[in-house]
Amino acid sequence: MDLIQLKIPWQFIRERCSLGWRQLKYGLDNELIDSAVTVERAIDLLGEQADTDPGVIELAALRPGQCGQSILAELADAEPPLDVAEVQDTWLYLVLAWVYEHRSEFSDPLQTVEMVYADFGCPQSIEGFVRYMPSEGPNVGRLENEKRLMERWRLFVLRQSKRLMTARPRGDRG
Repeated sequence: MDLIQLKIPWQFIRERCSLGWRQLKYGLDNELIDSAVTVERAIDLLGEQADTDPGVIELAALRPGQCGQSILAELADAEPPLDVAEVQDTWLYLVLAWVYEHRSEFSDPLQTVEMVYADFGCPQSIEGFVRYMPSEGPNVGRLENEKRLMERWRLFVLRQSKRLMTARPRGDRG
């Protein structure tokens, strides 16, 4: 990502969706997570499964600061290919959910939405709460317009959360 670099923690991700190694590699490659997330995912897998891939064990054994990108690449390559658009949609949701939940930490959260919009290739799915896009509804003043955009953002996050939780396999905690 050119405009945004976040470090979304594993705990936040695992509460919202289940990601495979290819999806985590996308997040790491695009600076949305740091390598600690992949290590934490591997540790979670070790706790859930008795028979685990040696790459998962190797990744889980890394110390803080050690880079496991080559291990992650091997694990990702071993998975079936994914639809890139679906991977991007999942990360779009995670980024927007993270920013929304931490909006008080951003000087201008709607400007951050604009950067996310640009970084993700201007997805139509979020145009309704991108400040500079044409608005559905009357112009009722800056503050009221921004409240409307914030509400649309909140609803997007809620809808995507429900969609991804419904798609999560039973018993899968991430």
